[in-house]
This record gives sequence, structure tokens and C-alpha cells, in this order.
Amino acid sequence: MPRPNEKRKGSRVVVADDDGEMRALLRGWLEGEGLDVDEVSDGVALVEYLVRCWMEDSKMAGLRLVVTDQRMPGFCGTRIIEAVRLVGEDLPVLLVTAFPEPALVEHALELGVTGVIAKPVDQEDFLARVRAVIGERE
Repeated sequence: MPRPNEKRKGSRVVVADDDGEMRALLRGWLEGEGLDVDEVSDGVALVEYLVRCWMEDSKMAGLRLVVTDQRMPGFCGTRIIEAVRLVGEDLPVLLVTAFPEPALVEHALELGVTGVIAKPVDQEDFLARVRAVIGERE
């Protein structure tokens, strides 16, 4: 595993959250791990981003992880996970939510989400999960 701030060539993460401050926070943590980070501000933009990645196969190959908020305009996080799974993509997804109700967590896990992270996000826990996912996919 590369040291923090060491570039992980070709390892890309997309962060989807309608809260700009949360996106900036997560982006900073992820870039500190040497990852390339793209940001989108809602569910529709995330779906459009993923479609562009699928159309550009080389970009999809570099996409290692989706970090998405549950409650966003357009599509919620679990709907996006459903769509990703419907097209047969086994892309890791971390679902971030301020409302980690048991039913939501259970549904997300049934959809094959990599993990559910409660807000406020703990930096150490978040980065440990990200490192585990990226390490498996490199």
C-alpha cells in the first residue's frame, strides 16, 4: 500500500454528496491518500458520471470506489447502488448517511454495498475502509 500522499496511479474515487463542505472534506482525505478524486453534487450527476465511465472503458477500469450520500436530490444512494448492480457492475460503494436506520443499513447490505458510514464521518474509520477497498482492487 502506498504511503499517504504517494500517488496511486490510475486509482480514482468518485464522491457524491449534495453538501459541498462534506465533498471537500472527503476529497481532502482521499487526495491525502494519493487518490484521484472526482466530485458530483447529486444523484443524477452521479448516474451521468457512471454512464460516462462505462462508455469510456479506460476510465471505468481506473474507478476503484464510489462514495455516495444516501439523501441527495435526484437519486438516493441506494437507488444508485441498485442501478450499478443491475448493469452487473461489481463496483465497491461506501454509503454515507446521517440517518443510519437499521432498515436502510439492511437494505444497503442486501444490495451489496461495501459499507455504511454514519455522519459525522470518522476520518480514521473512513480511511481504513477506503484503504481496504483500494488495496483489494489494485
